[in-house]
Amino acid sequence: MTRILFIPNSSSIFHLESSLAAPDLVAEVAAGRWRPPPEILPGETAAALDLRAVRLGRSAVLIFCLLDPTELDSLLPVEAPLSRRQLAVLQCLVEGLAVKQICRRLNLAERTVFLHLAALKKKLRVLTTAQAVSRAVELGLCPPPVPSPHANHPT
Repeated sequence: MTRILFIPNSSSIFHLESSLAAPDLVAEVAAGRWRPPPEILPGETAAALDLRAVRLGRSAVLIFCLLDPTELDSLLPVEAPLSRRQLAVLQCLVEGLAVKQICRRLNLAERTVFLHLAALKKKLRVLTTAQAVSRAVELGLCPPPVPSPHANHPT
């Protein structure tokens, strides 16, 4: 008998049991042959899930559904409030300033600006500086970027 901890989405958790041994159950999930009981999830919904399984011990398995990254963004708020300096660096990024320009404007060392950038990306849960700017605008942390009047005119 294997105990199952089934997490189909970010707001549900079910405790189930299976007659399969834990390694066999993990293999069934990996092959796409295991589905939750219909009373938990209707057939159409269950068939659409991208399930993964992890063995938690001799007789326990965690089965979960991978979230779509777009869903994940809406579920995860900013990790912690941004500091005054992080907001200043963010505003400079929104204005389109490069790292060296940010250093001069805020009177910071280049290494300090990079540390603020790393902290911003972590708190906003993004990978790139462009994503950080986009996410900050989405969350209302700073106004949207204003295109430069010289952006469309080649020199």
